Amino acid sequence: MAGSEFQMLLDHARSPKPGLNESVVSGVIDQRVRSALVTIVSASTELCRQKLGEPVPILVHGYDYAVADGRGFLCGWGPLPGPWLEPGFRQKGYASIQDRLAIVREMIDRFNAMLLSVASLPEFKHVKYVDLRQTLSSGADYKDWWADELHPSRQGFAAVAGRIAARL
Repeated sequence: MAGSEFQMLLDHARSPKPGLNESVVSGVIDQRVRSALVTIVSASTELCRQKLGEPVPILVHGYDYAVADGRGFLCGWGPLPGPWLEPGFRQKGYASIQDRLAIVREMIDRFNAMLLSVASLPEFKHVKYVDLRQTLSSGADYKDWWADELHPSRQGFAAVAGRIAARL
């Protein structure tokens, strides 16, 4: 949901209904990604039942509210990856970081809701969901928590690890 294809999730900023393109987001997150996750968890569960006699605990986690500021990995120079979100926002006319934050927030909330719905399926009692939202800052100090648009800094990864460890 990030990278060169990200822009397809957005309606243009000057369109009658700017923001996320509901039909595309629904197709990607609520159908394709959800179906893939159910397939992977089901296959892993079945394999563990065959080999171990029971399912093993599976942990799924969402993502925090990334800041689409155009920073790639180690600044994204040359062959280095990124940025992943800013180019799509720019292509669709979103210059304001506040507009970008609001759209990312909506998308991340949607992704987390899908993860929780999968973890809540009756056949997946062994699947636990970790909500990582509000772990990293997206406020004025966000660069302390995010190394680039998508990846936490050392401090950010420590906070994420703490949330996961607490759930385990």
